[in-house]
Amino acid sequence: MPDNTPFPSYGDWLTAHDDATLVDLLWRMRAIHGRTFTADVAALRQLDARSLAVLHGLARAGAAHHPVDASSLSDALTSLFDEAGTPATGRPTTAEIPEVLRSLAHRGLAYGPGLHIDNAPTGDDGPDPFPVAIPGDLQGFFTGTTDLPWALVDGYRCPVPTVDLPDVLAELPDRQRRLLDTLATAGGIGHSASLDDPERPLARMIAAGLLDRVDAETARLSPRVGAVIACRVTPDPGGDFTTPEPVPVTDRADGAGVARAVETLRQVTELLTVLGTAPLRPLGGGGVGVREITRVAKATETTTDEVTGTLLLCRHADLIGPGLPVPAPEVDTAGPDGEVWGVTDRGAEFLAAGMARRWALLLSGWSTSPHSPWEMAETGTHLLQDSLDHPTTAALRELTAELVTVLGPTQDAPDDAHDAAVQLWRLRPSLAAKTPTQAVAGVLAEAEALGLRADGQSTSAAVALASDAPADALTTALTGVLPAPVSMLIIQADMTVLAPGLLAPDDEAMLRAIADVESTGMASVWRISPESLKRAAAAGETADRVRGFLAGMAPEIPQGLDYLINDAFRSSGAMTAGTASTILTAPDEATLTSALTMLASLSDGEVRDAALRRIAPTVAVSRTQLSRVVSLLEDAGVRVGVDGDAAATTHGPVLSLVPDPRRPSVSREEVEDQLAGTVEGLRRTRQAVSDAEDPEGTDLPDVETVRDPHQIMATLRSAYDRGTRVEISYVNADGSAVQEWISVVTMSPVSIVGVTESDGVSLRIQPHRIAWVAAPV
Repeated sequence: MPDNTPFPSYGDWLTAHDDATLVDLLWRMRAIHGRTFTADVAALRQLDARSLAVLHGLARAGAAHHPVDASSLSDALTSLFDEAGTPATGRPTTAEIPEVLRSLAHRGLAYGPGLHIDNAPTGDDGPDPFPVAIPGDLQGFFTGTTDLPWALVDGYRCPVPTVDLPDVLAELPDRQRRLLDTLATAGGIGHSASLDDPERPLARMIAAGLLDRVDAETARLSPRVGAVIACRVTPDPGGDFTTPEPVPVTDRADGAGVARAVETLRQVTELLTVLGTAPLRPLGGGGVGVREITRVAKATETTTDEVTGTLLLCRHADLIGPGLPVPAPEVDTAGPDGEVWGVTDRGAEFLAAGMARRWALLLSGWSTSPHSPWEMAETGTHLLQDSLDHPTTAALRELTAELVTVLGPTQDAPDDAHDAAVQLWRLRPSLAAKTPTQAVAGVLAEAEALGLRADGQSTSAAVALASDAPADALTTALTGVLPAPVSMLIIQADMTVLAPGLLAPDDEAMLRAIADVESTGMASVWRISPESLKRAAAAGETADRVRGFLAGMAPEIPQGLDYLINDAFRSSGAMTAGTASTILTAPDEATLTSALTMLASLSDGEVRDAALRRIAPTVAVSRTQLSRVVSLLEDAGVRVGVDGDAAATTHGPVLSLVPDPRRPSVSREEVEDQLAGTVEGLRRTRQAVSDAEDPEGTDLPDVETVRDPHQIMATLRSAYDRGTRVEISYVNADGSAVQEWISVVTMSPVSIVGVTESDGVSLRIQPHRIAWVAAPV
């Protein structure tokens, strides 16, 4: 930056960008409900260890109060890494710092004339980012007594190796261990006048590295020790603040991953097929009991453990969910309120899709699931219960694909868990700081079942999922991983059918409709029987279609199978309608096509009311009441015969479905106006500051306003440490709103003592009465 170029305030730097850039910044930071632009802890939660280290270095160098140069930042980082005991191999290089600063600017966490929010260049490209500053409210996040230990480089300073920490803690005298446990549950900060007395417990634990000394009378529980006490993933001493590199994918890992994924997809398909006609009966308090799991295990001829694992994958991907089934299932398993755990609309899409699409649906749903089944044993919670849902688990699964791509192969589980913990701390310290060890073990096991990892190595599927591609792009990527489908079948005289490889989606669907699977994998074996053919006939298939399919896939059809097909499809009926919702069956494909075409001649509203959905060449279903559908069909000129007894059950393989579960989410379109309003408010405020002058003719101070209670206390603490004034809005004892510029004299968790700038009056304010605080930038 040229010497004569003034360094901008944070507000001026922001408003130098156009509205679209600022709206995009707010959306990426998910600052949807804020009224001002202030750096928030939520933004820090998105950073990797390297970026947090540089941000901590900027805070130590004073960048919250004045711009700093490269030398000052380098000195601050060296000091921090020395305190933490970070090895040279775990420190970012000087050449990496500009790229990190540009990344921080892209998130609005660092600013200066050489930095921009949009189109931030990487590597050696672009202008010199120095001098650089950070928003003033970030300072409080990096004080020695912050309750955000993941934000501190020196939080890694405990020198005890991770593998030895549990034994070291177990061998402590009872009094010292009780002190550590108390600190762990009380925020990690302790105060004592005896920290210099080597005979006192606190001093001894400081000497052992279990406590960090903050000042003469303040000690802090080492975050690494706190993680072990709480059974959370723990980084190595000193930490690693470099960026992990992805491990190359091998053909062997890809092959093993595909084989495992194909088997998982088969299990999911079979389970959904069973639940489509016989859903799970929920327990009174939610979830599913052992009796239902046992029933499904018998139906699928698997173990209860296998059913449990597959059910959980279906739950993660929203392929099953609680709700009222439509149409009513063949097997009545409803609870007292009529609800079941059944196949969702998304689950029906899964069953109708090809292999790659099924894999994509399973992966994309699983990667955002908040369900934490590993907590069942500790909490006594039932399988699938909603109380096991946690946002932290969803964030962990969302990062798991990227995590497995940087994990190297290990030979035993303890080393694998340790490597995963270290890499998680490098990728997302904020997440690692609150992730239980059992959660990491759980998601890694799921990643193996889903084909994201095989033999301890990542696969191409993990790389595709980590790229955060849309569902269609993910499907395309997975199609390239799967082997090409085969277009032939080998039919034996005993009515078994061998598929020597994966089948195309339509071929697999047809084979599943007319046969029962006996073994699966990359190749599969099926058996055609009178029962399977009758099931196909009930679903609307015809003898000609079945015979044509088999003739097109196999060199010849055994004579015995030809007779079997003729016998099974000997009878056929007119178009009929069942009840519950509506099921239409036609004698042939053309009849149903003609009926649906005639229905389309009605108004759009009437067509939507009918809501007929074709599920087979001669079968259509609707969630609309039978009488309404029949009436609409007759209005369109279609003659329909209603099946006699009006039994409220499905016929054949028609699935009973429940609606997709609703996960809380906000789209950008929904909040675009809010984001634009925040940007407009920022510009109006900046204009008011620019236009107004104080009596001496100087501009009003450029301020940052905070309203979050944590940020308010951090801002007041920063003002107290720096000796600067702040503007404060609070409610006094009379219930009146007061707004004053004050200097903070003393502060504690229960009261703030300050002196007003205008008349020097002393004030004592309780923190809960404070509405907002504005500090000069």
